[in-house]
Amino acid sequence: MQASSSRRGRALLVAGLVATNGCSAIFVRPVRSPQGDEPPKCTESRAAPIADTAVAVAALTLGVVALGPALSCSPNCAENLGPGLAIVSAIVLLGTATSAAFGFQETGRCREAMSAFHSRESGAVLRP
Repeated sequence: MQASSSRRGRALLVAGLVATNGCSAIFVRPVRSPQGDEPPKCTESRAAPIADTAVAVAALTLGVVALGPALSCSPNCAENLGPGLAIVSAIVLLGTATSAAFGFQETGRCREAMSAFHSRESGAVLRP
Protein backbone atom coordinates (compact mmCIF):
# COMPACT_ATOMS: atom_id res chain seq x y z
CA MET A 1 0.00 0.00 0.00
CA GLN A 2 2.90 2.36 0.78
CA ALA A 3 4.43 1.99 -2.75
CA SER A 4 1.10 2.73 -4.42
CA SER A 5 0.59 5.84 -2.29
CA SER A 6 4.13 6.98 -3.03
CA ARG A 7 3.62 6.56 -6.80
CA ARG A 8 0.35 8.46 -6.67
CA GLY A 9 2.01 11.26 -4.71
CA ARG A 10 4.86 11.52 -7.23
CA ALA A 11 2.47 11.50 -10.19
CA LEU A 12 0.42 14.23 -8.52
CA LEU A 13 3.55 16.31 -7.91
CA VAL A 14 4.73 15.98 -11.53
CA ALA A 15 1.27 16.91 -12.87
CA GLY A 16 1.18 19.92 -10.57
CA LEU A 17 4.62 21.13 -11.59
CA VAL A 18 3.75 20.83 -15.28
CA ALA A 19 0.54 22.81 -14.75
CA THR A 20 2.25 25.64 -12.83
CA ASN A 21 3.82 27.11 -15.97
CA GLY A 22 0.47 28.24 -17.30
CA CYS A 23 -0.54 28.76 -20.91
CA SER A 24 -0.04 32.53 -20.92
CA ALA A 25 3.54 32.32 -19.71
CA ILE A 26 4.31 30.00 -22.62
CA PHE A 27 2.10 31.21 -25.50
CA VAL A 28 1.35 34.94 -25.02
CA ARG A 29 3.70 37.22 -26.95
CA PRO A 30 4.06 40.69 -25.39
CA VAL A 31 3.86 43.87 -27.44
CA ARG A 32 7.09 44.77 -29.18
CA SER A 33 7.81 48.10 -30.82
CA PRO A 34 6.57 47.90 -34.41
CA GLN A 35 9.13 48.31 -37.19
CA GLY A 36 8.10 51.04 -39.63
CA ASP A 37 4.52 50.78 -40.80
CA GLU A 38 4.03 47.18 -39.70
CA PRO A 39 1.33 46.30 -37.17
CA PRO A 40 2.50 45.21 -33.71
CA LYS A 41 3.31 41.50 -33.44
CA CYS A 42 1.72 40.27 -30.25
CA THR A 43 -1.04 38.02 -28.93
CA GLU A 44 -4.53 39.54 -29.01
CA SER A 45 -6.40 36.35 -28.14
CA ARG A 46 -7.42 35.88 -24.53
CA ALA A 47 -7.70 32.09 -24.87
CA ALA A 48 -4.49 31.37 -22.92
CA PRO A 49 -5.32 33.55 -19.88
CA ILE A 50 -8.86 32.17 -19.84
CA ALA A 51 -7.44 28.62 -19.81
CA ASP A 52 -5.08 29.64 -17.00
CA THR A 53 -8.02 31.03 -15.04
CA ALA A 54 -9.98 27.78 -15.50
CA VAL A 55 -7.02 25.71 -14.24
CA ALA A 56 -6.54 28.12 -11.30
CA VAL A 57 -10.21 27.79 -10.33
CA ALA A 58 -9.97 23.98 -10.56
CA ALA A 59 -6.81 24.02 -8.40
CA LEU A 60 -8.50 26.27 -5.85
CA THR A 61 -11.55 23.99 -5.70
CA LEU A 62 -9.41 20.86 -5.39
CA GLY A 63 -7.24 22.49 -2.74
CA VAL A 64 -10.24 23.54 -0.65
CA VAL A 65 -11.70 20.03 -0.89
CA ALA A 66 -8.34 18.48 0.08
CA LEU A 67 -7.82 20.90 2.96
CA GLY A 68 -10.37 19.15 5.21
CA PRO A 69 -8.68 15.74 5.02
CA ALA A 70 -5.26 17.42 5.27
CA LEU A 71 -6.18 19.12 8.54
CA SER A 72 -7.74 16.01 10.08
CA CYS A 73 -5.20 13.35 9.08
CA SER A 74 -3.44 13.30 12.45
CA PRO A 75 -2.71 9.58 12.91
CA ASN A 76 -2.80 8.44 9.24
CA CYS A 77 -1.17 11.24 7.25
CA ALA A 78 1.07 8.87 5.28
CA GLU A 79 -1.97 7.10 3.81
CA ASN A 80 -3.90 10.29 3.15
CA LEU A 81 -3.35 12.29 -0.05
CA GLY A 82 -5.00 15.36 1.49
CA PRO A 83 -1.84 17.21 2.59
CA GLY A 84 0.03 16.55 -0.66
CA LEU A 85 -2.97 17.42 -2.78
CA ALA A 86 -3.53 20.66 -0.88
CA ILE A 87 0.13 21.68 -1.31
CA VAL A 88 0.25 20.82 -5.02
CA SER A 89 -3.06 22.63 -5.57
CA ALA A 90 -1.65 25.74 -3.89
CA ILE A 91 1.45 25.62 -6.10
CA VAL A 92 -0.64 25.17 -9.25
CA LEU A 93 -2.98 27.97 -8.16
CA LEU A 94 -0.06 30.35 -7.61
CA GLY A 95 1.54 29.56 -10.99
CA THR A 96 -1.60 29.65 -13.10
CA ALA A 97 -3.05 32.74 -11.41
CA THR A 98 0.22 34.58 -12.03
CA SER A 99 0.27 33.39 -15.62
CA ALA A 100 -3.38 34.45 -16.13
CA ALA A 101 -2.66 37.94 -14.74
CA PHE A 102 0.32 38.27 -17.09
CA GLY A 103 -1.77 37.00 -20.03
CA PHE A 104 -4.67 39.38 -19.45
CA GLN A 105 -2.29 42.31 -18.99
CA GLU A 106 -0.30 41.57 -22.16
CA THR A 107 -3.31 40.80 -24.36
CA GLY A 108 -4.89 44.06 -23.17
CA ARG A 109 -1.73 45.96 -24.12
CA CYS A 110 -1.68 44.20 -27.47
CA ARG A 111 -5.30 45.12 -28.18
CA GLU A 112 -4.56 48.76 -27.31
CA ALA A 113 -1.49 48.78 -29.56
CA MET A 114 -3.45 47.21 -32.43
CA SER A 115 -6.26 49.73 -31.98
CA ALA A 116 -3.78 52.62 -31.99
CA PHE A 117 -2.09 51.20 -35.09
CA HIS A 118 -5.39 50.84 -36.96
CA SER A 119 -6.51 54.35 -35.99
CA ARG A 120 -3.19 55.79 -37.19
CA GLU A 121 -3.46 53.76 -40.38
CA SER A 122 -7.04 54.86 -41.10
CA GLY A 123 -6.17 58.47 -40.25
CA ALA A 124 -3.26 58.39 -42.68
CA VAL A 125 -5.50 57.11 -45.48
CA LEU A 126 -8.14 59.81 -44.92
CA ARG A 127 -5.68 62.70 -44.98
CA PRO A 128 -4.87 64.23 -48.40
